[in-house]
Amino acid sequence: MAPPFMQAGYSANYTQKILDGIIFEIMRLSIDTPANDDGVTDFPTCTPDQIRRIHLVEASIKKFLARTRPFAAFDKGPPTRLYTDARLNPRAPEIAAARYSLRQYGTMCAEFYFLHQPPSPLWTSMTAYIPVVLEWVDLLHPMNRNIRPDPDSKDHHDIVYELLRLLDGILKPMDPLMEETRMFLERTESTRYALDLWCNLFRYSKTPRVDAAYKASFLANTIVFRSYRGPEPWSQGSRVPAVISDSVAQFTGYRPRRLCRTIARYGEAFRIPEADTLARGMFTFASKLMDASRLLPAVCPREAIRSIVVSLDYYVKHRAWRVVEMVCFYLERLLRLTRDHRALEWAVNDGLFRVYTDTVDTGVRMGALDQGFVGAVDGLAKVMRQGFVYWRVLRAFHRKNNGRLPSTHSFSAQHPASRYTLAAYEAIKPSMHRARVEWAETVKQRCSFCKSTKAAIPIRACSCRSVYYCSRVCQKRHWQEHRQQCDWPEGQSAPRDMHFVMCITQDYVRRNERAIISLAQRVDPRRLHHALITVDLGNEVIRHDVQVEDAVELGEARTGTVIATWVDGTKALRLGIPDASILLDR
Repeated sequence: MAPPFMQAGYSANYTQKILDGIIFEIMRLSIDTPANDDGVTDFPTCTPDQIRRIHLVEASIKKFLARTRPFAAFDKGPPTRLYTDARLNPRAPEIAAARYSLRQYGTMCAEFYFLHQPPSPLWTSMTAYIPVVLEWVDLLHPMNRNIRPDPDSKDHHDIVYELLRLLDGILKPMDPLMEETRMFLERTESTRYALDLWCNLFRYSKTPRVDAAYKASFLANTIVFRSYRGPEPWSQGSRVPAVISDSVAQFTGYRPRRLCRTIARYGEAFRIPEADTLARGMFTFASKLMDASRLLPAVCPREAIRSIVVSLDYYVKHRAWRVVEMVCFYLERLLRLTRDHRALEWAVNDGLFRVYTDTVDTGVRMGALDQGFVGAVDGLAKVMRQGFVYWRVLRAFHRKNNGRLPSTHSFSAQHPASRYTLAAYEAIKPSMHRARVEWAETVKQRCSFCKSTKAAIPIRACSCRSVYYCSRVCQKRHWQEHRQQCDWPEGQSAPRDMHFVMCITQDYVRRNERAIISLAQRVDPRRLHHALITVDLGNEVIRHDVQVEDAVELGEARTGTVIATWVDGTKALRLGIPDASILLDR
């Protein structure tokens, strides 16, 4: 229903021309006048001429709203439509006129906000249109399937961009700290509309404009910020509201891999200096979404991991340190919480360690290593270091970085997290050759389906490298059984990883046998008990501990049983190591 102040007045074409002129003058003023830190006009520093122009614009808008129906193309609401009706043509005269008028309304709200802040009678007149505007948003939104794709572009790019500008214009004048704003977001579908556009921008538009990605990300950040209750949205202990995470899960089709791809695409779109603030907000929002378990992918998309590492490299080279901090934080949480070893292997293959060392080297020179930055970067190094106990991760690191490690005099080599990472690599690297040879001898000579061990049969491996077959027929027949474990999607350690952990632990026990026996004698000086030797592979350096176990029987040799412990994401794992027991009485 039209607001009560609307009256008959000028013709539609003349009204649009006047409105275009007012909007043009508003945009000129928003550019010419000085602004404060919030982007709002700083009136104390304005010149008398600028203040006079602002007052003239305000008077023109009041007069214009009082004498005519400025938004007559949409103020009566959208056409009534049944679910069974055919989709509407976006270029139909009625729809096209409404879209043009909605663009004017959104632009006017967004730009005029910087010159004249609410609340005021003028803004009350402007916000009276919001209910009917939301009805048009409901009709035009691609997720409701009321409008056909554009005949030329075959997608919804133009409508999506118009909706982004319109929602931005509606939400911008609202005070983020007022309870009325939160109630408005809860009462209307604005949150769902904005989050759906953010999640599916790259599906609705084949080649979205860069400013469309900016608008979508900015709008999502605005929605999240104004939906919070309690602590600041991006503070350390804050969590994304359940309504936000549930909506994101719904609009991504409950497919976390799609969300990873979306975040990677936004990272690509923001690889320009002007988008640093939006990139930081987007990656902060993405890292907060990792708190919802339903948004954690079991297996990360290969192309998304590569894109995020490339984006991180770009931000490091352009010294956007606040963005680098958030990208490191997001990537660390993604790799740690998903426990996806293949994703970590891909990231290392794409040069993650080189990007990390460049970050530390350049960050130290530029003085950017504050506490938050160091925590995010060191978290990424810790994920790599903990992944060295897995065969494919260490092999990728060895192939990519062996011979190209930073010199001992570089900043990155002297940084504590770098030292621990390099020390862990040097400690585990000697076990690689032995593990490779033993695995080939014990596993590769047997078909996992028919158990054939004939040496003349050519052996082929599955892509996960945990099972082997003598023929393609055996591989197909074994797939129904093996498919539940192939690629180990939830981070469980594959058999080859277990074998590698055993090799690492056995080599460590052999190298440190004297120290272990000495510690066992201090723990049990009377030598009356067996010992449990725990080798911790998850710390900065490999460590061991000895605990007293069962009492020694008469005539029995006192031994130490060895187990290995390490961290897989957020889960602590342990494994008994055969053929590694130590005679403690020598």
